[in-house]
Amino acid sequence: MKSRVFTTFIITVTTLIIVLATSIPLGTFLAKNNKIKFFKFLKVFSQIGFSIPAFWIAIILIYIFSLKLKLLPTLGTINWNRYPITSMKSLILPVLTLSISKVPLVSHYLCNSMIEESTKDYVRVAKSKGLNQNEIYRNHILRNSLISVITIIGMITIYLITGTIIIENVFALPGLGTLLMEGINRKDYPLVQGIVLYISLAVILINFFIDIAYSIIDPRIRKGKEKK
Repeated sequence: MKSRVFTTFIITVTTLIIVLATSIPLGTFLAKNNKIKFFKFLKVFSQIGFSIPAFWIAIILIYIFSLKLKLLPTLGTINWNRYPITSMKSLILPVLTLSISKVPLVSHYLCNSMIEESTKDYVRVAKSKGLNQNEIYRNHILRNSLISVITIIGMITIYLITGTIIIENVFALPGLGTLLMEGINRKDYPLVQGIVLYISLAVILINFFIDIAYSIIDPRIRKGKEKK
């Protein structure tokens, strides 16, 4: 049971790190270059990216990297003690599948939020003080834009916890997703209830941390609570 929880945890955390590390620079780049012709192409590409189902992306990646190029295993073999390298290779395609479907979503919302923030009065004041464009985007626009993006990130984190159920079954990974399906097929109701309880607890904790992140990024929220 511990190894299955650890597998799902590794997939979720690794995917979330990749999504944040990729989508934030990409969203910032799109917002700063929203007037070039290439911007429209990237916007359309991002919309196509988060419209494609994750399981379809998984099948395409299996066909390319496993069947044609034979670089990565088709099915998951997780045994961190005996086969650490093979276990890492088994997680590359699942993590890549989840990342491809979520990076366009976060970058799209971040780009729209930053474009909206760039039209506000405090940006004009910052420009009048002589701050360059990079400083304004990094220290002001990006930080204020993250308020609305945090909600999307929280929703994505919840999706990654529940969405790994499908991806783990596609790649035959020994995680909570495959364990849940095994419990359903065996009609092992205590096991199914335990996994559902774990997922529910994870959702509650994520929402709790999202509220904390709001107060850290925007001090006005924290001051508003103190006044009450």
